[in-house]
Amino acid sequence: MRTATAHDALTELTTIFTNAEIGEVLDVAPETVSRLKNHDRDPRGEVARRLDAFHYVVHRALSRMGGDGRAVRWAIFRRQEALNGGTVAALLHGLDAALLAMEQETTVAAAPARLDEAERFLNDHSDINGLLPHLVDGVRGYLGDAEVALSIAADEREGAELVVVFHTTLPVEESSERMRHFYADRWDDLVAPYSDRISIGVE
Repeated sequence: MRTATAHDALTELTTIFTNAEIGEVLDVAPETVSRLKNHDRDPRGEVARRLDAFHYVVHRALSRMGGDGRAVRWAIFRRQEALNGGTVAALLHGLDAALLAMEQETTVAAAPARLDEAERFLNDHSDINGLLPHLVDGVRGYLGDAEVALSIAADEREGAELVVVFHTTLPVEESSERMRHFYADRWDDLVAPYSDRISIGVE
């Protein structure tokens, strides 16, 4: 979802969020959001920096949440215990803190795992082990010859999941566009039945 211009980023955000919600994050009126979008004008200064941070957070969250815009919207605007009852939308006014908070929330604190942890997970989940080659081939069919790294994300409430990260040399906006096609074409039949135990990332 990363795009070439601020105007493009704003246009894409409006496919998930209302003008009022975007205005809340950017600290501008909804009418300002509409004018910026409809007149192909890029914002400047603090608004531009907030827009870039907001777009980056949404891009990463979409990657982690299977392209589900509704889930991303909920994650950004719901109150979170980890943020002392605050929201990621409110934290976007403090750019660095917001990026860190959203990364922690949407990736479930997924630190790179040692290979033996991923191997143990696959040994314990034979169906995921059987799926993995098909998943890798399926995603590579859209991204090309991307390198693959495995890690484990652990959540006390939902248990462990396998995180499959594809490292590609494609420009970010191109890899995001290709992954949107993957989610549209293959997610339901290939990944959805296992979505509680596996997630996909692209870097």
